[in-house]
Amino acid sequence: MDILEIIKGRRSVRSYEETKVEKEKIEKIMEAGLWAPSAHNHQSWSFVVIENKDIIEELNVDTKNVMKNYKIEQFRKWGENEKFNIFYNSPVVILVLYDESGLVPMQDISVASQNMLLTAHTLGLGTCWIGMVSIGFSDESMQQKYKEKLNLPDGYKISHAISLGYPKTIPAKGPERKENKVIYID
Repeated sequence: MDILEIIKGRRSVRSYEETKVEKEKIEKIMEAGLWAPSAHNHQSWSFVVIENKDIIEELNVDTKNVMKNYKIEQFRKWGENEKFNIFYNSPVVILVLYDESGLVPMQDISVASQNMLLTAHTLGLGTCWIGMVSIGFSDESMQQKYKEKLNLPDGYKISHAISLGYPKTIPAKGPERKENKVIYID
């Protein structure tokens, strides 16, 4: 498959089957993340793959509880909505952490995440970049709870999560691209 077609075909999935994702596919996705380029090869990332439904649900509830008091109204509404699941009921959640001492860790983890999103798509899996989880981890008590519960490495912070699973539905067409976003200089 042509890489540009893979990029154009990938969609954010917000509805997942309960089907378990094969270990080999998860490992391949993680390998793609680990092989991303990084500033001065610092590899400022760490990943936590969660398949335990109870932990995923606990993380969902805890994050929503923090969101209930967030400064942006839409996030408060999602936090208060009992039916809303920040991970869209995916069977796998990948937490993406960054090393605070890295040169440009946010860029490093963004490239790694994109590698994982695209690899998942080629394997017939759906993904969604979940920034909301960082709202939960802005709370000190939640940080401490999950640092211990998930054995998170020292010096790392959670940036976002990636929901992963077999899609129930996939948006058929991506949004139109905005015009005049590239300047060519001869």
